[in-house]
Amino acid sequence: METPWYLDPKAMAPKTRFSEAMARYCEEAWARYGVPKGDIFGPSRTSRHYHARRHVWAKMREELGMSYPQIARATGSYDHTTVLHAVRALRGDAAIDRKRERQAASYKRMRVDRISVEQVRISIEG
Repeated sequence: METPWYLDPKAMAPKTRFSEAMARYCEEAWARYGVPKGDIFGPSRTSRHYHARRHVWAKMREELGMSYPQIARATGSYDHTTVLHAVRALRGDAAIDRKRERQAASYKRMRVDRISVEQVRISIEG
């Protein structure tokens, strides 16, 4: 007799992988933002909840390759454009952080170069 699909471990594998991944992403968000796992997708609009939600959504998009509508359906009553804007905002924040790091490194190099020029000028004149 053939095993029913709902008892077949191979048929359940994608859903299990998804559940394990979601649990891991929620655990990361809880550790990073301090939002309890059960509250991440609740109705709260506080900054902590928003950042935790978009962290999980971005992970789902990047690591699981899910579309925005799939993510919205999987995580509750969210519109796919809400997910889209949150993920883009997270990418934008990361890009801004990278830009700030580059600027800081550039300013540091400029400062070192300026100090070197001043030391050379002092040694030549002095």
